[in-house]
Amino acid sequence: MREATLVTDWEDLSQFFSWFGTRRGLLGVDTETTGLEWWTPQFVRLLTVSDGDTSWAIPMDRWRGVGDEVEKYHGEIVMHNAKFDLHALGWRRKVHDSMIAAHLVDPRPPHALKDLGVRHVEARANWYQRMLDADMKSYGWGWDTVPLNWPSYWEYGAYDPWLTVKLAERYLPMVRNNPLYDLELEFMQVIRRVEERGMRVDRTYCQDQVLSAEYRCGEIYDECVRDWGFGEEGPGSNAQVVAALVRTGVHLRHRTPGGAMSVTEEILSEIDHPISKLVLEYRHLQKRRGSWFKPFLEFADGDILHPDIRTMGARTARLSVSRPAMQTLPRGPMVRDGVIAREGHSILLADYKQAELRVLAHYAQDENMIAAFLAGEDLHQMLADAAGVDRQPAKNGWFSRVYGAGVPKFAETVGISEEAAAAIYKAIDDRFPGIRRFLREVESVAQDRLVQDGEGWVNTLWGRYQPADVGYEYKLANYLIQSTATADL
Repeated sequence: MREATLVTDWEDLSQFFSWFGTRRGLLGVDTETTGLEWWTPQFVRLLTVSDGDTSWAIPMDRWRGVGDEVEKYHGEIVMHNAKFDLHALGWRRKVHDSMIAAHLVDPRPPHALKDLGVRHVEARANWYQRMLDADMKSYGWGWDTVPLNWPSYWEYGAYDPWLTVKLAERYLPMVRNNPLYDLELEFMQVIRRVEERGMRVDRTYCQDQVLSAEYRCGEIYDECVRDWGFGEEGPGSNAQVVAALVRTGVHLRHRTPGGAMSVTEEILSEIDHPISKLVLEYRHLQKRRGSWFKPFLEFADGDILHPDIRTMGARTARLSVSRPAMQTLPRGPMVRDGVIAREGHSILLADYKQAELRVLAHYAQDENMIAAFLAGEDLHQMLADAAGVDRQPAKNGWFSRVYGAGVPKFAETVGISEEAAAAIYKAIDDRFPGIRRFLREVESVAQDRLVQDGEGWVNTLWGRYQPADVGYEYKLANYLIQSTATADL
């Protein structure tokens, strides 16, 4: 960053507009905000702008109209994680996103601005971050209280759009002719509008669920301490659970990787004992309260949730959702009843039917699999019948087989015998031989490319690049199917 200016008076502002009026190249834009709740008033503290040479930091409490003028810029604008800054500024225009471009070029994390900057721009790319972190810690400031004119703060802010431009100069030439880049930019704008609209929560229902969970957890705690000899940590302590079970004569066989006795949910569910039942109920209530109902209340803007939906949240470019993690809501009405429709509206639940298996059938070109889909058959039940097992382990078997889990790992994860796990794998190989051919072909191609290019990789039908870490080429079938089914489609 050659030069940076904090706009403090009319003369500075006049110089900014003089500079801005002559710019016609790529413009980097970033914001410094009070936190992550972009829907709150006075959210943006600094608007920062750079052309990759000169940078400006503009306090928005005095010069809020500058953001509207920058939005009208006739050239190209680039942001890093643009969805957040578009929320913050309330813009509706098209922008580039250097984070999306970087993910398409190489989906392996990390894709944070400073991490990419250290790797590709300059080794000191996180220097301003370190200076600001030290000052905020020393003075006890938060993002909403650090003084706007504090040098390490506004210089940190001014550096980010400069770094964004430098990354864009590297990545944009690699993706400008890639239709997936345009698709991801459009999708990002769609998701931005989804987040902006949000979803309604039933605050009364959620508050009642929190209180009832806390009351019942208190009862369970008292019973564990009074009747089963738990210590002060109660049923939330694995060590206390193990000790109580052992005292009552329960023989525990499984251990954690660290050597301690294991009392996972799967293990406790197999133990017919009052302690295991109490602990399972306690854990379920705590998770329901802490993972869902309290976040529903804490993250809501009134009664509207605005979850953070990352359009390329995983290596395979699959969506991920946080604040709260709506993508992992448990089945059944208990938690899902916390989300309700707005007045005069309805909630529609929709899902692709066996999307990843259909993509697998296409890639593998397995005639039996394709015929089963065309006939409307239930592939999970078909496999269960062939292997002589229940439907759920058969369903898990598809993905374990295709995604590279060995028989022992599959058996342990699902909670079945190794004989049953092997029977499921054998039924897949015998009934659908195209799958085994497909897996061998992917690994063969990956090994050839490993020799030629130094890494194994595959492309989806749409050309999305998916590389493997060396020694993990077997994961490429997973990447190929997930990337196609949960990103491209």
